[in-house]
Amino acid sequence: VKSNFYGQIGDLYYQMEKMDEAYKAYDEALKYNENNAPVLNNYSYFLTLDKKDLKKATSLYKKAAKLGEDDAMLALGDLAFEEKKYANAVKWYEAAVAADNLEAMLELARLYLEGDGVRKDHKKAKALYVKAAETGDTAAMAELADHYYRGDFAKIDYAKAGGGIHTAHLLNKGAGH
Repeated sequence: VKSNFYGQIGDLYYQMEKMDEAYKAYDEALKYNENNAPVLNNYSYFLTLDKKDLKKATSLYKKAAKLGEDDAMLALGDLAFEEKKYANAVKWYEAAVAADNLEAMLELARLYLEGDGVRKDHKKAKALYVKAAETGDTAAMAELADHYYRGDFAKIDYAKAGGGIHTAHLLNKGAGH
């Protein structure tokens, strides 16, 4: 309970742009529960945003990832990609995809489509885009449709492109967008 309390205090301090107090509260939260995944995730995220201590952020993300936090896995993939450690990025994205992280599906699909750090593999890219679209995310549907339209998966498929865009539009409309 104390760990969660200090974690929430850290979040509040961060929203008030009192970073030093926020980091002290997160440290206090982790004294009470070093495996508090939401605190590990938030603390590491804010350290990364502030570019304050990327080594500590990475360490906290790894701990959160070991606890099953898919957003931490995604972040570790992003950090590895930025450092041009592509094999490591793929490893973390794959772990996040296994936990059904939508953003990781899209990032990994882009890597396979472009061949960034991996061998180009349009089949894997397509499978990941389809999996992301099947979550019901309209942006993922539209992105998949765009790839069909451009012929990124071997040949142009206007029927699938139009159907995907139409479905995404209807879902967005129904959601009040």
